[in-house]
Amino acid sequence: MDFKKYLKNMVEEPAQQADTLEKLIEEGRLDEAEQLLLKRLETNPQNFGLRLRLGEIYGQTGRPTEAGVEFLSVIDTCIERDLWQRASEVVAKAKALAPDAPGLAEREQRLNQLTETLARRDLLVEHLSRQVVTGEMHEGSLTAAELQGLWPKLCDSRLLAALDDDQLCRLLSAVEVQKWTGASQLVKAGQELPKAFLVGEGTIEALAVVDGQFQRIRELQTGEFFGDRALFEGQPWPATYKTLGELTTTLALSKRGLEQALVGNSNPRALLDVLRQHGTDREIVANLSAA
Repeated sequence: MDFKKYLKNMVEEPAQQADTLEKLIEEGRLDEAEQLLLKRLETNPQNFGLRLRLGEIYGQTGRPTEAGVEFLSVIDTCIERDLWQRASEVVAKAKALAPDAPGLAEREQRLNQLTETLARRDLLVEHLSRQVVTGEMHEGSLTAAELQGLWPKLCDSRLLAALDDDQLCRLLSAVEVQKWTGASQLVKAGQELPKAFLVGEGTIEALAVVDGQFQRIRELQTGEFFGDRALFEGQPWPATYKTLGELTTTLALSKRGLEQALVGNSNPRALLDVLRQHGTDREIVANLSAA
């Protein structure tokens, strides 16, 4: 076999088929275009571009049910591949040609949620990338990839979910990102440090001396907020807080940072209320009283 000729045919044949398909569609020979697409899909069933064209032909020839099947398949493929814009375009096409396709509304809602999550992730990366500092027990700071990796962990945080985009940006612009390895002490019981923390990744334990021995009062997981009494009321810290040895990331909000988040804020009370509502200090004080 002539290997050069073989390679040339591999390149030229798909291009020729594409030209033929477009020519058939332009000339209104949709039945022939459909058969060509079906034949090509037999050898390349995962090609969502072909499935999109097939869905369009089904829609244009009055077969919305078949069109919906193809459109939904393309939408699912685009979502799996993080092709958000392309998925949105296919949703719009499906609403025009197959508006009653079962599952279309659910996919549109899912896509809107994913798009919002992605936009919030970009906000987090944009603002936190300016705030990265180094914890006492770790050399270096978070990379852009590590910052992007924070959002999947933080997106379920009830505190962040309660903030609108403006308040979220203000909070993220005001915090310091700290990365810790090993068992590190963030703050000591009785210390007067007007600062609060949001757990970005990892686990932090609240410890107190009970009957002469350290006892774990509570574990704080990703997305939880602590230090609210120290920050808002100037109270001494009720317990000692330490990381549990694995990699831990915290978002620290100082008094100065809080003031920065409130200056020029059109609704400062909204931010304060959310932070107070999701603070864990009172629960920890109650646990201490019961210990």
